Amino acid sequence: MRIRQLDLIAFGHFTNRSIDLSQGNLGLHMIYGPNEAGKSTSLRALTAFLFGFPQRTDDNFLHENKALRVGATLENRDGKFLSCVRRKAKAATLTYAETSDEVPLSLWHQFLPRIPQDQFLRMFGLDHFSLREGGQELVQGGGDSGQALFSSASGIANLQQKRIWLDSKIEEIYAKSGRKGQLFEKLKEYKSLKDQEKQNSLSMDQWRRIDTQLAQAREQIQELKNNKDTLKRKLLEAERICRSIPVVRNYLERNREIEALGQTSRLPEDLELCVQEVHKKLGQKRVGIEGIEAELKNYQTKLQQIPQNPWCQQQDQRVDKLTSGLDLYQQAIQELPRLKIQREQLANQASQKWQQIGSIESLRIRLESQPIPTSQKKWIETLAKRYEDFDKQISDAKLRLLKLQKRLEPQADALEVQIDAQSLGLLAQRVQAVRPLASRIQELEELEQHCASVHKRIEHGMQRWNIAVQSIEGLVQYSLASPATIDRWGKELDKMREAIEKSKSDLESNAKKHLAKQRDLDRKAKKSRIPSKQEWESSKQSRDQAFDLLIEHRTGTTERWNELVQAYLLGKESADEIAAELLDQAELVAQHEQLHESIDELKALMDESAQEIQQLESQLEVSVVDWKRFLDAHKISAAGPAEAIEWVQAVSHLQHEAKDLLDKKDRIEQIRSAIEKGTSGLIQGLKECGVNPSDQESFDTLIAIAESVLQKASMQQGRAEAVRKQRQVDQQDYNDHSNELQGLEDQFAELKKQWWEALASIALPPKATPVEVQIILEQISDLQLTTDQMESIQTAIDQFEQQVRHYEASVAVAWEWLSSQNPESVDPLAAQSSTESKVRFLERYGNQVTKDQANRASIEPLRDLARERLESAQKEYANLERQMQEMIEHAEAGTQERLLELARNSRQFHLLDSDRKQLRDRLQDECNNREIEPFIELVKKADADELTICIQDLKDQI
Repeated sequence: MRIRQLDLIAFGHFTNRSIDLSQGNLGLHMIYGPNEAGKSTSLRALTAFLFGFPQRTDDNFLHENKALRVGATLENRDGKFLSCVRRKAKAATLTYAETSDEVPLSLWHQFLPRIPQDQFLRMFGLDHFSLREGGQELVQGGGDSGQALFSSASGIANLQQKRIWLDSKIEEIYAKSGRKGQLFEKLKEYKSLKDQEKQNSLSMDQWRRIDTQLAQAREQIQELKNNKDTLKRKLLEAERICRSIPVVRNYLERNREIEALGQTSRLPEDLELCVQEVHKKLGQKRVGIEGIEAELKNYQTKLQQIPQNPWCQQQDQRVDKLTSGLDLYQQAIQELPRLKIQREQLANQASQKWQQIGSIESLRIRLESQPIPTSQKKWIETLAKRYEDFDKQISDAKLRLLKLQKRLEPQADALEVQIDAQSLGLLAQRVQAVRPLASRIQELEELEQHCASVHKRIEHGMQRWNIAVQSIEGLVQYSLASPATIDRWGKELDKMREAIEKSKSDLESNAKKHLAKQRDLDRKAKKSRIPSKQEWESSKQSRDQAFDLLIEHRTGTTERWNELVQAYLLGKESADEIAAELLDQAELVAQHEQLHESIDELKALMDESAQEIQQLESQLEVSVVDWKRFLDAHKISAAGPAEAIEWVQAVSHLQHEAKDLLDKKDRIEQIRSAIEKGTSGLIQGLKECGVNPSDQESFDTLIAIAESVLQKASMQQGRAEAVRKQRQVDQQDYNDHSNELQGLEDQFAELKKQWWEALASIALPPKATPVEVQIILEQISDLQLTTDQMESIQTAIDQFEQQVRHYEASVAVAWEWLSSQNPESVDPLAAQSSTESKVRFLERYGNQVTKDQANRASIEPLRDLARERLESAQKEYANLERQMQEMIEHAEAGTQERLLELARNSRQFHLLDSDRKQLRDRLQDECNNREIEPFIELVKKADADELTICIQDLKDQI
């Protein structure tokens, strides 16, 4: 796949920007620019186009998510192009650039190989971060640069294990013995299928004979189809006429019925519906007018029955206010006795609390003059709690200082480290550097064993395939011809041989045809004696010569004249006989001429085939000589192209193995050099640390000795460092706690001053403890709470008494107004009843007045509406009568009964006319849009029974 153009339509800071990559055929384009120019953005855009936008992206700061677009033009190996656009969405993300239709997944896979996104980024999307990761893997590889570089580029770690795994898979597919494995099974299956193909194939003569029979059968089928189509057309015509017989009968019947109706056709089609509708509306309007008049009379009667009561809006508001405040009035009446009892009980409780506080006269004077604010009491309580907390904290701090003083007694000095720290550091670096080489020893042994087996296999292959080289290096440098070139040679030779075989087959076929036609000509010549063309020409020439002699001797003797006349008559008779015979057998003569022409054509074809065979054979000989020269030039030990391809593939496989063998030998030398270098470095580092290992020690033993030395030195350093750090921590803790204790004592002294000032502010003695102060404050709070409750209860009593007086005065005003306006409605006994009874009476009276007013207000609009409806109905009734009179005059009916009769006839006419048009349309369809009148005449003359017999006969013939 090649990218011809990348379109940054809406991505990052790009808008409608295109990068043209269509120039050149080398496949490499360099795009450069300063920082923040958009190189990394372009790489992310290409990744989003190939694999889709991620769910969350940082490239939407300029364009919204739904507007993000990246397009490109791609070219695959077949030279096909695809222009499409990728958008950020949940479905149909890849569309054509021209039509916005979704690109099928199968078409997309023809351009983009099935490669994961992470592998694509590792192989083709390297950036600074991925290069750093590859460098880290290179450092951790411990000298194995080839494996680390391959890992950073392809993302494949543990290359040696992967190759071993691949070798095992190759062994499963193609075993070394060649008698088992998946490939061997597939080859056996392929050979079996080829044998089945040979058994099921036909010879050329069989195929030609079957093809000739097939062509004859197709001609017969075509002829039968033509006859069948003719019969079908006749059958369709007969069925069309048969179906049209009842239609024509109904069509003619409709014409007669329409003629019988007379001149009704001039009236409109919907006249009957209009007359009926107007007549129906007249009746409905008449009934409606009567109902409206009865309804209007009913409304007037109801209005006369409703009484007129004097009631103003001010009185209504006054009664509503009294009704809504009745519950509060009742509540105040009930609460007043209870509140007075609570006031007496709280006064007794206050006297008891003063007795509990005792004889602190200054405090009593202070509370009587001014209560202690709640904020001051909370501040004193806070001071008391802080006083107790500081006392406890100071005691705890003194105890901790005593413990730390005991721990700071002289301790044993830390163990001194005997080995130099620099030597230990160098030894640790060398151990860290050579530790990865320990795993290479096993790898080195496996590589040496593998190289030995591969070397033997390569030597055996060189002997088997007779390769003219003396060493592995020579095999690697051996130049091979490509299998494609050999395959082209084989195809050209096979093509020439197939052409020769085809020409020989054509020559043999033409020879057989020539012999068959010659035999046919001889057989027909023996069967019927037909004068030849030469005989006809000879007799005609003799007749003409005799006539010429007769003309020349017309002045000669009589005997000579008679002889010439006799000769002319004989020649003429002979020529006439041959001409008559030729005329009688003209068909046989034509057949003979055709046979002669066919024989001549076949002979010419045979000569051309023979020449073509000769040319092809000479070309084949030249190609075979060139093929042998090609084999000699490339030192290929094979005869045919198939054997040559097999030889080249085998030698190519050996070359790959030889290259792999040389690479592994270089790898072995690298590993050995690294192990020797690491061993010498370990011995030198141990000697610098005071350890003298033997030169015969193994690599693993040296690493173990070095790690043991480093571990012991680390333990000694750790113990000394731990003792020193613990002493520093203890000393710091002691200093911190001493400072903390001094700070607490200073704060406690300041707190005592605040405590004494707080006691003096509430008239308490300075010697009072925090516990005593808290008890006194709780008692004072209870006393103040009781006093506050007494004051709130007294306030509530005053409010309830004022509310009762105001409510009773309002009831008296409303009662007096009603008595003055309507004395008859006021019950004399009700004037002596309670306030609640008066309010209930006023409420009932007001509700009745409101109900009467609401009834009157609801009935009066209905009455007015009924009057308007009555006037409208009377106008509509007059309009309907006028419409009825206009329709009578238009139809010239005179009366409504006559008008209805004419309307029914008009409806019947239009129904018959519609039916006639439908029948005519059906006849028009049946006659294939031809002239309909001749078709109707044809149907009228047709006999249904004869048509049925004819249709059955045609079906049998079909």
